[in-house]
Amino acid sequence: MNSTHTSPTDIAPTDLALKQDAPKQDTPKQDAQQRVATKRAAATFVITVLGVITLVCGSFLLSNQEIPDWFLIAGRWIPAIIAIIVILTFRLRGGIIHWTKIRPAGFWRTVLATLASTAALVATYLGMAAVFGAVSGIELLPWPAIGQALLLTVPMALVFVLSTIGEEAAWRGFLQTALERWGFWRMACTISGVWVLFHVPIHGTMALQGVMSPDIAISSTLGLFGFGIFLSAITVRFESVWPAAFAHAVPFSVLNLLESPDSLTPVLLYGITFATVIALAAVGAAFTLRRRKPGTLERS
Repeated sequence: MNSTHTSPTDIAPTDLALKQDAPKQDTPKQDAQQRVATKRAAATFVITVLGVITLVCGSFLLSNQEIPDWFLIAGRWIPAIIAIIVILTFRLRGGIIHWTKIRPAGFWRTVLATLASTAALVATYLGMAAVFGAVSGIELLPWPAIGQALLLTVPMALVFVLSTIGEEAAWRGFLQTALERWGFWRMACTISGVWVLFHVPIHGTMALQGVMSPDIAISSTLGLFGFGIFLSAITVRFESVWPAAFAHAVPFSVLNLLESPDSLTPVLLYGITFATVIALAAVGAAFTLRRRKPGTLERS
């Protein structure tokens, strides 16, 4: 009589190994707990980082000391330090490297992604400066000066990326990973909005101390919204924060390509700020398009 039972010796060793090595699936309860922990971690990060930067800038303002240049560089690591503490405190699964997207997605892919992202950003700045100059009559910098700025982009980005990676690991790394279930536009706009708020104490203090004109302070702060969407887009597209960190390290903006930007009227200044926000968001949107099949596009 044939037995319907299978003895352990009838199971191939490879089958046993596959069963032993198979990752354990989270139960619905564990998945729900992780989602709650992620939401709390994200909220804690946002509240803490905004509180810390406000206290630091407030101390400079109350002591009547200008914000030093070294703080503008080193201070970019404040969000990263807070993000790491939050990840460890809430014991988020995956670890620091996963949550901050700090691991490059392959060396050559990261190099090409960085070049493409930086080129797109620089081209957008040049295009906006040229269009704005033609429409408003404001002159561009002499082309030799612009050419010099372009030549300095790569070496200066290689230096300043050591600073900007601190911000990108936190904003486009940790917070973006925490909010990725929201979909790109809701996620990117939320992060960009918080990023704008993060710069309000910095630029506000500089304006109150007379280091920066109020209109430049306001326009520079608001302009970060479109820039943030662009940085979120290239992080989603290339699955690493390094291209965003290098783009963030580009040492000039549209205003730097114009003659005497401090002399711009508020209408012109806010006009070019708004137009640049739209342009950067549009370029970012283009990066989120991925080709799935010939003739079809899928938005990340």
